[in-house]
Amino acid sequence: MHITRTYGQLHFLDLGWERFETLILCIVYGWCRWESISHTGVAK
Repeated sequence: MHITRTYGQLHFLDLGWERFETLILCIVYGWCRWESISHTGVAK
């Protein structure tokens, strides 16, 4: 997963569902050290 930096406002309504799902996964994973976290959306 490639992490990018956003300098302006991020318009969540403009994100596709795949990109939004990836964003939320990154936020949740950053909250604490999870033993495992499953991403069941987009097939990789």
